[in-house]
Amino acid sequence: MKSRITALILAAAFITSCASSSNSSLPTPFPEVEDHPSLHGQTYMHGDGIPDAAEIHHIFFAAYSRSRVKMLGGEDLETIALNMVALRARLGDEAFATALAKEHPAVIYAVGGHLGKESGNPAFPATAKLIAANPHYQLELDQAAVEFGS
Repeated sequence: MKSRITALILAAAFITSCASSSNSSLPTPFPEVEDHPSLHGQTYMHGDGIPDAAEIHHIFFAAYSRSRVKMLGGEDLETIALNMVALRARLGDEAFATALAKEHPAVIYAVGGHLGKESGNPAFPATAKLIAANPHYQLELDQAAVEFGS
């Protein structure tokens, strides 16, 4: 009887931990809106200077929002990856990682996914460390990759 109660308590704890990491606890992504810039279009920086904190957040969140769309892409995903690399180059590793660390862990995960192999680039150790230490999520883009064989 005692071992059964222990097993039930462990099962309940496991179910609770799984539920807390579900997509229902994730930030609501930006919607795709007709006659407005696409999600990948929202990852471009405005101007030649250093973007402010609000623009950086918007860029990161647009990348996250695209990761919440269950559809493989091509040019749009390449554009986001290039824009993340360009933003990191413009800000520098420390500033990029500092700005990214302020985001929800799911946003950090999505940005890391869009960076791809670049997320672990040793030339950008602060960014690589942040992304490597971040929790993993199963976002809709990841599900599409599994289902449609990317």
